[in-house]
Amino acid sequence: MLTGGVGKILIITGFFSNSINNARVDGLIEEVKKNYTQLSIAGVQASFDEVEEVERIIENTIKDVSGVNGIFVVSGGQSGIAKSFEKLNIEKRPHVIIYDKTPKNEKILIDNVADFLIDQNSYIQCYRPPYILANILGGILKQILQKITT
Repeated sequence: MLTGGVGKILIITGFFSNSINNARVDGLIEEVKKNYTQLSIAGVQASFDEVEEVERIIENTIKDVSGVNGIFVVSGGQSGIAKSFEKLNIEKRPHVIIYDKTPKNEKILIDNVADFLIDQNSYIQCYRPPYILANILGGILKQILQKITT
């Protein structure tokens, strides 16, 4: 939608060993290969979730690779995006998609540094699993107590 299905996308992950980041990267690459043959991947680089590394990766890629019109950041360090754009002083920035709804990332979106912010819904990811586990353990404990008292 953002690139019109044409151009090059830079992908920035945190760590290549992070399965969540890998799933996000793999999903985008699979979709591009399957449905957008005029889009290509300008590279997949690890930022170690560091702001300065995200900044450096974007600066170097924009300088060295022509036609980058999309940036997909699947990990931390998103503040480096704005810093790189300021340093590059480019007329039209690439379209940007970032992950994780945090106050800093919401500001990036509001400041028009990113076009989309994908929420991972940390409340559900952090709250639901322990809640489900507590219910399961509570049920098991109830059964044990019933056997002991009968």
